[in-house]
Amino acid sequence: MPWYENSVLSNGGLAVSASWSFIAAGSAASILAAAVQNTGNTCEEWGCVAIGLWLLATPWVLGFSGNLPAAWTAVLCGGSITAQAVSCIAQGPPGGGKPDPASDRQMRQGLRQ
Repeated sequence: MPWYENSVLSNGGLAVSASWSFIAAGSAASILAAAVQNTGNTCEEWGCVAIGLWLLATPWVLGFSGNLPAAWTAVLCGGSITAQAVSCIAQGPPGGGKPDPASDRQMRQGLRQ
């Protein structure tokens, strides 16, 4: 397994904390991104900002900044998640937060049938 020698996993005790950090951050970001699609709230986006900032800091907080492939992965993923979440927050909710009259009309017609 040549990829194993250059990964975070080959560092013994660090493997557990760094690996679980990546798994937890990726899972949480996916869940929050799906929640944003269903609710349209910005509080989930702020959660994604926090996850992105955590990923940006993990190489130094967890001590694997010397492992360049893992450190760059964390920094690039964290930066990407943070930038996308901040962009979505800046844009605001779709339609400026106003309900769409067409979808409201369709929903009322569906309830009458």
